[in-house]
Amino acid sequence: MSFVDVGTLDPRSPLPGGEGRFLHSPRLTFAYHRAEAGPAG
Repeated sequence: MSFVDVGTLDPRSPLPGGEGRFLHSPRLTFAYHRAEAGPAG
């Protein structure tokens, strides 16, 4: 089994107000998303 340091993945901004890092495996996709503080909407 291998391990991935999520901090080394390229950040992407799929939604305004945050960024995410995505890891794709043969059967699953993992998403790590960080949202900025403030009102939603």
